[in-house]
Amino acid sequence: MPPPRAAWGSIVKFRGQGGKYPLGKVWWSGGNDAKTNPKEAAPADAVQVADGARATGVLWAYGGLSNMVGSGQCECGQSTYNQDNWGRLWVPNNAVCGVMVVDPNGNFVMRVGKYGNADDEGIRFAWIRSVFATDGALYVHDMDNTRLLKIALKYAAEETAPLP
Repeated sequence: MPPPRAAWGSIVKFRGQGGKYPLGKVWWSGGNDAKTNPKEAAPADAVQVADGARATGVLWAYGGLSNMVGSGQCECGQSTYNQDNWGRLWVPNNAVCGVMVVDPNGNFVMRVGKYGNADDEGIRFAWIRSVFATDGALYVHDMDNTRLLKIALKYAAEETAPLP
């Protein structure tokens, strides 16, 4: 598979198939690959998961993950995402200078923060390098503002249920 042309990635969730592996197949359909080798062309029912890449067996794909791979230039600004105990993804999106929250079904839940400097009011980011979420806090490494933020998470409703 040729290297990606851009430094953006997708998070892909495959359907569970009871221990079968692999769960799907990924094709690089950019450039002339499909023309020169039609056997390797992605089938029509494959889901686009990135620029020029398609995959089968995909339950959902969330695009826009900033700088997951290099584009032939410096790779020092790669970003990493996190999955919390409830299966939610906390995804840095430097195109909008925020952290996107995605539920286990691939639905957008909310955005945390927006562009700004360290001394601006509110939750502001310049270039998010990595995130980590717990049940009570979101930790964000803002590389360009040279800081690590701890953001308290509060919920509109909470419920406790006894375990059997």
